[in-house]
Amino acid sequence: MTDVDAAVRTMEYYFSKYNLPRDKYLKELMSENDENFVPLTAFNSFPKFQHRISGLNLAQVIEGLQKSPKLEVKVDADVGVMLRPKQLLPSKEPQDVAPPPVAITLSQTVESQLCAQVELYFGDANYPTGSYLLSS
Repeated sequence: MTDVDAAVRTMEYYFSKYNLPRDKYLKELMSENDENFVPLTAFNSFPKFQHRISGLNLAQVIEGLQKSPKLEVKVDADVGVMLRPKQLLPSKEPQDVAPPPVAITLSQTVESQLCAQVELYFGDANYPTGSYLLSS
């Protein structure tokens, strides 16, 4: 992987489904215009990106960004190079989406061991057997 490829992958990560839903600053930058583009200059304050492009020819980095299958690049006469993800993510906040409940079934051996441990900790108690529904 070349240094330009590493810089492009860093930008792809910033706009990915793994980072963008939790990145309030980047979402705020995207909301500053109707098309959700972010000026490339806004990433000057991102240490990881600065490290990736240090010593690189900016024209090569822009060319690499234009070839990315995940990023859309636009050149604006006033702002310069702007980026956004090719696929915009849903606007829901991660905490708005509750994880589904998880059902587990304990084997009799595991269940009896678990009950014994709980009884040692909390004292004698009657605990139901069978399936349990856990939610987080």
